[in-house]
Amino acid sequence: MLLLSIHPEFAAAILDGTKQVEFRRRSPRQAPAGSKLAIYASSPTCALVATATIDRYIEATPLSLWRQCREFGGISHSEFMSYFEGAEKAVGILLRSVQPLSIQVGLSELRAWWPGFQPPQQFAYLDDSELSTKLRLIAA
Repeated sequence: MLLLSIHPEFAAAILDGTKQVEFRRRSPRQAPAGSKLAIYASSPTCALVATATIDRYIEATPLSLWRQCREFGGISHSEFMSYFEGAEKAVGILLRSVQPLSIQVGLSELRAWWPGFQPPQQFAYLDDSELSTKLRLIAA
């Protein structure tokens, strides 16, 4: 399972459907299309808030990615260009089947479930099938 750390305002936009793609400077290669992912809203929320499925990836120049995803990217042009400043490559992770968790899972509970858990800066891969099972059980 792929775990994405996302700023809370963008996590909220994913949950309300206005943001259907998550932008990254590098691609999570070990999570192919069809893989499940967990969305972790970073500080100040500090909790898992949803699960989703990776629909597909788009890798392109920042300008090309903006042109392809601006209508459903949930981010302003200036925010997008600021994030990709100096980058030659940009990655769009298109999401589908977004499911909010019925109960947000806070950092202390995540650490109880998965000792040593640290929220990733960008993303991380979780091999813990128990965690995946628990997330499926609390998906709304």
